[in-house]
Amino acid sequence: MWIAGVLLLLVTHWHASESQDSQPMFQVITQTMLPPDSMHNPTQLNYGMAVTDVDGDGDLEVVVAGYNGPNLVLKYDHAQSKLGTGRYAVYVANYAQGRVGPHALLEMDEAASDVSRGVIALSDVAAAAGVNKLTGGRGVVVGPILNQARSDVFCDNENGPNFLFKNNGDGTFVDMAGQAGVQDQFQHGRGVALADFNGDGKTDIVYGNWNGPHRLFLQTSDSKFHNIADSQFAAPSPIRTVIAADLDNDKELEVFFNNIAYRGNAPNRLFRVSRKSNADPSIQELNVGDAAEPQGRGTGGTVTDLDGDGQLDLLLAHGESAQQPISVFKVTQGSSNNWLRVVPRTQFGAFARGAKVTAFTNQSGALTRIIDGGSGYLCEMEPVAHFGLGTDVVKVLEVSWPDGTTMSRALESGKMNSVVEITYPKEGEAAVLAGDTQCGDGFTVRNGHCEVCRDAFTTGGSEVITV
Repeated sequence: MWIAGVLLLLVTHWHASESQDSQPMFQVITQTMLPPDSMHNPTQLNYGMAVTDVDGDGDLEVVVAGYNGPNLVLKYDHAQSKLGTGRYAVYVANYAQGRVGPHALLEMDEAASDVSRGVIALSDVAAAAGVNKLTGGRGVVVGPILNQARSDVFCDNENGPNFLFKNNGDGTFVDMAGQAGVQDQFQHGRGVALADFNGDGKTDIVYGNWNGPHRLFLQTSDSKFHNIADSQFAAPSPIRTVIAADLDNDKELEVFFNNIAYRGNAPNRLFRVSRKSNADPSIQELNVGDAAEPQGRGTGGTVTDLDGDGQLDLLLAHGESAQQPISVFKVTQGSSNNWLRVVPRTQFGAFARGAKVTAFTNQSGALTRIIDGGSGYLCEMEPVAHFGLGTDVVKVLEVSWPDGTTMSRALESGKMNSVVEITYPKEGEAAVLAGDTQCGDGFTVRNGHCEVCRDAFTTGGSEVITV
């Protein structure tokens, strides 16, 4: 059994790299937020984590997949029982054995279903869609990667090249990994996340390779990718989950690497990826604080705002090779920074996974988030676009749904530091901006949407994008 006191003792003897920011980012709050006990946080083998609204009350819950044990549903309400079940799946990255077990794409079979009686039948349409490939499937992310709105699929695989399936818009996909430069065929992928790290509006890919070099792929203007991971970021580790989010609400994204200690200590790590004008982003390793967990048997992790204070909280699941309870961590920095959380909805009121949300700020350019329909290895992130703003404010929000529908909306300054829901536009509803809308520094209204009005940045250190 894993003893919390032993972990804390080991943390004090683990020395951070001299290159790290000295102030710790995370403080453990497990004992006050989710104290280990037999019901709410049992010491057991856990696996992945996902964030969604399980009971339809408008609040987000955390679903934890038990590994030969009960699934858990964690709700921020100490008075209620937290045990439950939950399942959400569309794209299945199977781990094939020989010619058995290709990737699957599950859809509801309407002809065989009877919703009124609670009967929902699923059918596998992977062959028709062109994604029924055989490989060691690991991480999956879903969102507008090569397309502007339609959902593409990236899979980082084991014992074979990665897949980057571009959505053709007709129910079929084509693998573009080779042309895009992201096959990485001699590595073994695990956790993966989508983000826009340099502020160019294009979707980038970050992922970890099992005991191999980790990657941070920036997308260029010709739909190709180049890796900007430096030696510290790329340092091999027994990686499981990768999370990309603005943890301290300073407008820059952090990348969290969750490792599993299976042959000695394997501390988790944290990096800040900072946008730079006319250059690739800079990468700085940060002091991860209590979330280092060098003896943690990390299997999954996620971030969400549990207590509604506008800062993301980190939850880590452990197990597979040793029983350990769930850990909860609070960010120690950036509590005075502005923030905005955006929840786009489908036309049916569901979370709009696969949507892209862009916040045009007054002084800091455009910040883009993907409501990832996959979200990595064994996990699924929250269906919320979380924006840290520092001292800035958002002038305009733009949401692009997977069907190509786009809505732009001016945002009142009083909406800062709150949760904003964006409903799918109804037929005839205005979804464009007035011509005199202020989009913020560097942007202007064109054709009802905010667009760049000057040279914006350089990608890859050489290619200037202008409008």
